[in-house]
Amino acid sequence: MGTHYPKTLITHKIGYYPNKLVPGYPGLLVPGYIRLPETPEEKMELKVQFYGLARFPKVIGAIDCTHIKLQSPSRECGELYRNRKGYFSLNVQALVNANLEFMDVVVRWPGSAHDSNIFANSRLKARMELPEFSDCIILGDSGYALSHYLLTPFACPTTNAERLYNESQIRSRNVVERSFGVWKRMFPVLFFGLRLKMETTMAVIQACAVLHNIARSQKDPQPPDDIENIKQLLSAEISEIEAATQPQINSPA
Repeated sequence: MGTHYPKTLITHKIGYYPNKLVPGYPGLLVPGYIRLPETPEEKMELKVQFYGLARFPKVIGAIDCTHIKLQSPSRECGELYRNRKGYFSLNVQALVNANLEFMDVVVRWPGSAHDSNIFANSRLKARMELPEFSDCIILGDSGYALSHYLLTPFACPTTNAERLYNESQIRSRNVVERSFGVWKRMFPVLFFGLRLKMETTMAVIQACAVLHNIARSQKDPQPPDDIENIKQLLSAEISEIEAATQPQINSPA
């Protein structure tokens, strides 16, 4: 991070004081760091940036979901959090701009929830249907329902125009996958999994999204691609975190 604070210190602060970074309920984001465009100028800037990627007009963002590993929340509802790959997770929805920054994040759905169902019940969907975004488009994969503001690829393109559309759509949409990759490499705990109370887990994920956006805005260098190096770097931090949290775990309620 550009602030030059040790990652262990940042992780400790997130774990101990998540509501200082994400006030109140974890679904409430820190204002100014994760938000949709509001002014015509902001929307036009996003459209210009996306058009520069693959000449797809009117796009302001790309949407997708990613799974964050968890320990089993409880015996009663644990299976709700088991995703199609067989492990427990939260299915996190994000809308991303061309600079790989999060503009909207939803962190509350269990791993078994389908991406399209998360979007159908989100505030983002309600916002996109308002007149303020009538001239804006977001891009998603084939798991989402096609609409006038959410465009998905052709399942079986047959014409040259359809193939060109798919190529442009996929290249433009790729920013969300890239953003997830950078995010999880920057905060490896999101890749390896969280072993915290559910409320704290949600707050940590939201806080990591805020810190990711700060890093992108400050043009911090991207984290390394080598996951083995990340594992080695993380192992020492995990030991420190577990040692620091052990007194809290053992202390009486």
